[in-house]
Amino acid sequence: MKKALFLIILFFANVIESKSLLKSGFYKSIGVGSGYYNYNEFKSWQNDAFIMRIDSILFNVNGELGLITHNVKIESSLDANVALGLYTGGNFYESDNKTRVYSIFFNSYYHFNLTLGFDILGAFGVQNASLFLQSGFSYFLSRTDSTPLERLQGYLSIPFSLESQVKINDKWSIDSMFSYNLFLLGHHLSYGNAYGLSGDLNVLQRQGYGLKAYLGYTHKNKADSINSLRLVYEFWSIGDSPAARVNSVISPTTNGIYEPKNTSHIVTIQYIFGF
Repeated sequence: MKKALFLIILFFANVIESKSLLKSGFYKSIGVGSGYYNYNEFKSWQNDAFIMRIDSILFNVNGELGLITHNVKIESSLDANVALGLYTGGNFYESDNKTRVYSIFFNSYYHFNLTLGFDILGAFGVQNASLFLQSGFSYFLSRTDSTPLERLQGYLSIPFSLESQVKINDKWSIDSMFSYNLFLLGHHLSYGNAYGLSGDLNVLQRQGYGLKAYLGYTHKNKADSINSLRLVYEFWSIGDSPAARVNSVISPTTNGIYEPKNTSHIVTIQYIFGF
């Protein structure tokens, strides 16, 4: 019994964070960031003609919790973002879509990721670098609060990614990641009664994909604190939803409302504190 208890204590002692420059054992972090968020919608049946775009400044808070043991990593991450910017769009009830409407736009969006990875280099005994092949589940949720048409949009996907750290010396490492997100399902909900629609637009989107990458560094300072700086880029391309049984109560020419093809570009600079 005492031997078993000793082995359990020894295991957790090895797992507890060791202040290693490279991720190892039990690790956690919290970070802040800022950047640029761009969202676009298109008419796919008119050679991707313009519908609207949003250009925003974003502010980001992020957190990460993970465990690495025997070259296997399990990691969860969560971030919250608020974005303030300019909406540029066509008139919803104008058939030729030539008039431009401008307004201040505010929205928030969130990411949640749960991944399992394996260190390919660690399996060969490499100690100054890591290369994790990883996958899991990812969920992206966006909420619009500043227009009469309140919107919720969520994407469920499976990320397939490579994440690497290369140790330059005892104080610095170069960090990078690239991920392809296999799109599983998108859900769009617009509360349409306040915008002259006969009901809510509640549809599923089944076509699309996402990409995400970052490049940065990690630094261990004299106080043995480990901090990181990253430049992160994220892209989404989502196809048209099926038309819903929702019509305009203002214009008889606006029928068969659907959520159009859209793209998102998100660029963020993050500063991350390990603890």
